[in-house]
Amino acid sequence: MLELRSVSRSAGREAVFHQANLIFSPDTPTVLLGLSPEGRKAALRVIAGAERPDAGTILVDGRERRRGRDGGARYTWINRAGSAPSGRSVGKTLRATAAGKLDEDDLARLAGRVGLAGRLDARTRDLDLNQRLRLAIGCALAGQRSAILLEAPFQDLSLPVRAGLLGELAGMLAGAQAVIILAAATPDEALALGGQTVILVRGRVVQAGPTAEVFAHPCDLRAALATAYPVLNTLGVTLADGVCRLADGSTFHAPSGLKLPATGFCTLAFRPDDLGFERQNDHAVRFAVRTDGEEMVAGRRFLRAKFADAIWFAPHPGVAAAPGMVLSVFVDLDHVMAFDQAGLAVGGKPSRRG
Repeated sequence: MLELRSVSRSAGREAVFHQANLIFSPDTPTVLLGLSPEGRKAALRVIAGAERPDAGTILVDGRERRRGRDGGARYTWINRAGSAPSGRSVGKTLRATAAGKLDEDDLARLAGRVGLAGRLDARTRDLDLNQRLRLAIGCALAGQRSAILLEAPFQDLSLPVRAGLLGELAGMLAGAQAVIILAAATPDEALALGGQTVILVRGRVVQAGPTAEVFAHPCDLRAALATAYPVLNTLGVTLADGVCRLADGSTFHAPSGLKLPATGFCTLAFRPDDLGFERQNDHAVRFAVRTDGEEMVAGRRFLRAKFADAIWFAPHPGVAAAPGMVLSVFVDLDHVMAFDQAGLAVGGKPSRRG
């Protein structure tokens, strides 16, 4: 078990951790969201003991880690390059990293688990990037490491291959009996791994808890933005007497059934996939929007739409929509998030904040 107590660390001008208190357990994989590429590397280096924190204490199995000692913990670091290519076969590479002897059946089971069935005799230099990443995970499992640290390893994969690997990730790592920490590049990586998600903003732990809970109930607007994939649709309104006033002076009645502040500024937010062109149920709210073209985001085709001064993204309907067309779009109230002037969730059920 790894524990950070009041740990602070900066990488250049970026605060990676600021008085962070976190516990990483072998029982639950952890995803870190909100860090830059440099911040992800720095965070994992501090966790691994390769760099010392600027302040605070790191404990390994309840004992303070001293410089040059980590209580016997052994780490595997997996980045976007995967396992280094060589002339050695996949089978020999797995055996070389194994903590104990692997017989033929064990080896075959491990290869199947990480998606390399039938590739044991292949030279690692002949593997593609997807296979090298799978091999790196297989080596971590074979080595029975104390911790598996993943530094946003999926960025260079093609979108279909990436989706396939992410879909298998949780199953590959299940039961690894290691502390698993993924410093993620995008929120969908957190959803793929599950476990718990930690959202960091300027090094501060904004929210931490079970991944499904964090995504369903972000505690504030910063957390909502961090968990949005590919973007978050927002609308700023000023409330008074049940009326929402927009920045351009136009108004509309506040949707009934949505808990909002009685007065003052409020941000409404929802994800693109929660916006549809047909009314889903009686709780759906209709907005009349004007189309503003199309855009590819994260490999998906979206329709851009204007409502007042906001630009929203909706899954493309699959039919041509010329710019300037007026369309009706609907969003289920159960999927609308509201944040007050301070950016805090209104009437939500947020996960634990750090």
